[in-house]
Amino acid sequence: MLYAILWIVSIPVWAFLVHSLYMSDEKKKKVLFIVLTLELCLIGGLRDFDTFNDSKSYSLHFYTVSDSGNFYEVPKERFERGYLIFEKFVHKYVSHHYSALFMIVSAFTIGTAMYFFYKKSRWLWLTVFLYVGMRCYFIQIQAVRQSIAMALLLIAFLLFERRKRIMSVLMVFLASTFHSTAIVGLCIFPLFFIPLNKKSVLWFVFVAFLGIFSLANILNLLGYGDSTYLTDEGMQLGNVISVVCYVTLMVYVWWTGSKQLIDENRMLVWGSMLCVICSIVALIVTAFNRVADYFSYYAFLLLPNVMYANKHKKLHALIVFILVISMYIGILTLKPNWNKAFPYYFFWERHDTRYISIY
Repeated sequence: MLYAILWIVSIPVWAFLVHSLYMSDEKKKKVLFIVLTLELCLIGGLRDFDTFNDSKSYSLHFYTVSDSGNFYEVPKERFERGYLIFEKFVHKYVSHHYSALFMIVSAFTIGTAMYFFYKKSRWLWLTVFLYVGMRCYFIQIQAVRQSIAMALLLIAFLLFERRKRIMSVLMVFLASTFHSTAIVGLCIFPLFFIPLNKKSVLWFVFVAFLGIFSLANILNLLGYGDSTYLTDEGMQLGNVISVVCYVTLMVYVWWTGSKQLIDENRMLVWGSMLCVICSIVALIVTAFNRVADYFSYYAFLLLPNVMYANKHKKLHALIVFILVISMYIGILTLKPNWNKAFPYYFFWERHDTRYISIY
């Protein structure tokens, strides 16, 4: 557990050390971006096959499924075709060792998330702190297929901002070949054309809650009424915590942010509202907690950007730091099975042939 605490504590420590350097603010931000990206990528990429949930299953899958035929010849199974082709390509042309898969995925997914934060955040260390403390970072490590899809959706957002709209839509469809839920990334594009005002927000909330109240009936009609996708008691506590955190964040933004500041961060507000709505839906349909993860990046950017303009920003940041780190340590202590982040092992520390034979 010590490793997991050091990961999050190191973020403000690095920020303090970099801030003390004699260079421009832009160069300080770039140095902090490089340092934190390297640290977080190495944690995810150098992990053992049994550290973090799902690592073992992805490692075994990498060995058992990838070692046959050409990389474009994939069997029909529950994993999406895009991921299977990618996995076989890595196995055939890069390395047969599962650590190659983890390192490539971590470099791409975490690197993309950090670049997105670097381009959009006014207070980088706090954005990254929320990213780790709210455990989205853990999800990006362990949910390999979805983490690739997440990264592709962030790229799609940046492309759409640059008016490369066809490319951005194609990027969303590409993401859906790694994880089918990524198709929800299309929801963000129409919001680029909708002004942020009371009328549009009210319509957004009305349509969203109309969908929420209709969702259970729709799933029952489709035959999912008895599925764990509808209710999963083991996930409910985590979903409640997410709703409380994201709703509190939005209340803070609306309460303290000026109209000009909110307009400047318009797309982050829309993305954060999608995150809140999906988190609420997850209380009814647990699978939507994964959908909320796609939009959580906007919330991690929105709060620091609004807080940075506040004259009491240091006090507010200290309060956020205490609350988030308390929640982080509490979850790691009381619910270690949610992420299985500790005990942490590097891939060279254990060679357990009961699960994987390493060649």
